[in-house]
Amino acid sequence: GLGDVYKRQTLHIETTTFNRNRVGIELAEPHKSNALFGPLVWVFTNNRFTCDAPLNGTTNEITEAGVKLINSYLYTFQTGLNRFDDLKYGVYAVGDFSHIGASRFYMRRIKKDGIYMREGSINLDNSWFYNCEGIGINIGTAKLVNVKNTQFTISSTPSAEYRTGIYIDAFALNADVQINGISFSADMEGTNNRVRGIHLKGGNVG
Repeated sequence: GLGDVYKRQTLHIETTTFNRNRVGIELAEPHKSNALFGPLVWVFTNNRFTCDAPLNGTTNEITEAGVKLINSYLYTFQTGLNRFDDLKYGVYAVGDFSHIGASRFYMRRIKKDGIYMREGSINLDNSWFYNCEGIGINIGTAKLVNVKNTQFTISSTPSAEYRTGIYIDAFALNADVQINGISFSADMEGTNNRVRGIHLKGGNVG
């Protein structure tokens, strides 16, 4: 029955290290003919996503993303940390129905975006983005955004690009955006780096 289908799609991923993968975990929607969303991750705790050397067969390529979502759900509020170190993206999400609900993400030295979400919903609590080299949380079109009790620090390595804690490029109709309890710090002494704590763009910021 339908309940069995959903049961098979529910994933528990615990105490696992993903090192030097092109993508650590990719969750994609089923075939377009199926009237179901992609896999659901309900238990996600004490995992580590890292890249401690170039990918096999390359001299300088690193992991594209620890977790990639395509119209899928990553919903986890467990007590254990999930660590993301030295990747291009921590979590990369595309698709109208992608959803991130999480706490205790610990990201360090992410080269592009800690979390990139093209469009969808995000509910993030009690997380850390340290030594960001790009953007901590990058949202293309905000629908439902709730980020609270989260810390950002910015890398002091030289860059001509802005580095930002939270960036939202556009807002959907009736978007609900809540940002509370954020800590943002950057030690830029002696550098020409440019930083923003929170950057809300678009003509209908409410």
